[in-house]
Amino acid sequence: MSKRIVARVGSYTDKSSGQTKGEYQNLGVILSNDKGEYGLLDPCINLAGVLLKQNILAAKEGKQQRDKVAFSIFEDTPKGDNTLNHSQPYAQPAPQQQAPPQYQTPQQQQQPQYQQPPSPVNNNGFA
Repeated sequence: MSKRIVARVGSYTDKSSGQTKGEYQNLGVILSNDKGEYGLLDPCINLAGVLLKQNILAAKEGKQQRDKVAFSIFEDTPKGDNTLNHSQPYAQPAPQQQAPPQYQTPQQQQQPQYQQPPSPVNNNGFA
């Protein structure tokens, strides 16, 4: 059985019910084998960024800011189990951003047009 490691990093209002719900970031998983439990953290997650988002949320809610990332552990349920499942919290997709010019592909960058320098005038060696 696997468990998911998630951190609450924001909140949103559900349009259909009007309830305030949590926005979560998946941090990794906890797995188990015959030797015990072990964890795998997603290397793409910036924990400093998660902490920053948590502190912004705490400030909005009037709570104390922290110096450590808080996270929850949810057990995954088998597929097809339609019971209330807190192991799949809502996470809003990140907005798509255009890469800075130095990271764009050559087709995306505008290339300056090369201009031929003026040809020198021949004055028979006189300037």
